[in-house]
Amino acid sequence: MFAGSISHVEESDFPRLYQLTEDAVREKVDATDEDKIVIIDAVKRHMNEAMLLKNSVFLKAVVSGEIAGFVLFKNHFRLSDLFVAPLYHFQGVGRALFISGIERLDDQETLDVYAAKNAIGFYQSLGFSSIKLEHPVPAFIQPMRLQLRSCKSKDPKRNT
Repeated sequence: MFAGSISHVEESDFPRLYQLTEDAVREKVDATDEDKIVIIDAVKRHMNEAMLLKNSVFLKAVVSGEIAGFVLFKNHFRLSDLFVAPLYHFQGVGRALFISGIERLDDQETLDVYAAKNAIGFYQSLGFSSIKLEHPVPAFIQPMRLQLRSCKSKDPKRNT
């Protein structure tokens, strides 16, 4: 279903990634306007940190010459950010980014994500389950975990 390419993010991609993040958060995330600003700022900070970290996987999806989405895995065990431009939702972009990302990760047993409430169904379709943490999280976030050891084929959909 995904008709594009996946490649590593470059610093020259940042202006488009920033805009994509703002559009996706403002349009799709169920949070207060104040919380949306916090999310956008955090994602921008994660992007900048990723360019300095050696243990991150930062990929973009390009469709018809346009960046349609991106994924950032930090420390090889945490899915930090995955955003798809609203125009490209339900076209396989997020799944393609996720699968390409986990193929590049070190061998891990689990992968964690703090999912926005609107993305819970997407993460469940990849095999993630909700988890409870000892510390509080914002109301618009659901902590989730994927058992990677059960994903031998690296395609979570085939193992659910």
